[in-house]
Amino acid sequence: MDEEILKLVFGPDPGGAAESASGLGILDAEILFFPVRSWKGLFAWITCPAILLEFHYRLSKLGIAFPQLEDIFSDDEYKSLAGEDKFALVAQENVKDSPLVDSEKILLEEYELRAKYCPKLSAFLVQLRPWNHDWMQDRFQKKTVILSNDVFSYYVTHTTAVVPTSGLTQSGALRKMVLCVTPNTSWNCVFSILLFSTRE
Repeated sequence: MDEEILKLVFGPDPGGAAESASGLGILDAEILFFPVRSWKGLFAWITCPAILLEFHYRLSKLGIAFPQLEDIFSDDEYKSLAGEDKFALVAQENVKDSPLVDSEKILLEEYELRAKYCPKLSAFLVQLRPWNHDWMQDRFQKKTVILSNDVFSYYVTHTTAVVPTSGLTQSGALRKMVLCVTPNTSWNCVFSILLFSTRE
């Protein structure tokens, strides 16, 4: 790659850091779809209104329009999730066609939820397309559900693997052992990471 382009994107070498800053901005990664074990279909990707609203807010701040996401916000079934913890919205019109559904119900971990059709969800997932592989994208569209904010929060809080680690810290002549915990997300967790350029 041309050195001038590298300099514009990533900034100059450390010796010339005073010349200019990087032209590339990277915002924090935030969870968009979280994988949870399912009684049928092995696992499901879950999200919730609060996550989608935050994603829309971040996009709008960068001037990025996402009409398929805005269509979901106007969907009656989507609105019905407010204060309702017993439903899971799916993209299949006939909910029984979902690989997660058994007798119109979805069992995620130990909780049973009633499946309901969200007409605007499929178009959003097709447009979003987080997977380049067609087979994986197809599974994503069939196995993604929208839950209430409280249920989503419960799953993320209680199903994320936490790994304890230890290490030594030193403050002057004092050395002590400290115990830390590191949350580990699954390989198929979908994050949103927004990039923006400060230069043309």
